[in-house]
Amino acid sequence: CVQVGRLQWGGWASKDNTSLEEQTRSPRKLAGRRGDIVDRRGVVLAASRDARDAYMDPVFIRSQATDLLPVALKIAGALSLDTDTVLEQLARTSRYVVLKRDVSPEEVSALRRSPIKGVDLARTSARVYPESQAASSFLGFLEKHADNGLEGLERQHNAGLQGTDGQAFGRGDIRRRLVEPAERTRDPHAGSDLQLTIDVGIQRIAHKVLEQGMKDWSPKYGLVLVMDPRDGGILAMAQSPTYDPDAITEEDMNRMMNL
Repeated sequence: CVQVGRLQWGGWASKDNTSLEEQTRSPRKLAGRRGDIVDRRGVVLAASRDARDAYMDPVFIRSQATDLLPVALKIAGALSLDTDTVLEQLARTSRYVVLKRDVSPEEVSALRRSPIKGVDLARTSARVYPESQAASSFLGFLEKHADNGLEGLERQHNAGLQGTDGQAFGRGDIRRRLVEPAERTRDPHAGSDLQLTIDVGIQRIAHKVLEQGMKDWSPKYGLVLVMDPRDGGILAMAQSPTYDPDAITEEDMNRMMNL
């Protein structure tokens, strides 16, 4: 009877373990890198860089700590956040709450020096525009925290610039960290780069001269267009007032149209 019981238990346990493994194997997106936008000589005008988002599991944290105030103070201190806001987020029932996107290297170091159970970092990407306001009128920008162009060339050539996401399956713990190597089922593919006829040196000069003219004469707006007479290629396209694509404000909404 004991031997039969052991055989039956072993068969059930094996099936249960298989079921448990399948339940904990979850799909994970592998983001395809967005293509760069470069000038005629290959100088980068728009590019994606590696970034980190800080997130937490409030349910797990509440199960480990009876007093949440010290935890909130520690999180707020490491990520330069408001303590009351963190306390509100700790009360949520979600198992995945983003605390802060694109955390700074100093904040990453702070979290790693003093790890907080239930708080972790996720890899992501951020779009950067090295020429800032000088080229924003034609480059445009992306939707916040998404790989989707909303204005300018980022929108016009969105389909070509966008990468193709891959997928991997892996078993994770309660904090959604991988506990074994992920099995990649589909590789991510980077988007295509877009090369323009713009010459970044001429673009900088056009922007600088235009801004000086705006100060001297105070017009409603100003435009500078520089073309190559041999083929009609656009070497510079400056506009003022303009905006900073890395720090868009509500006031900038009226400055986004390429006149």
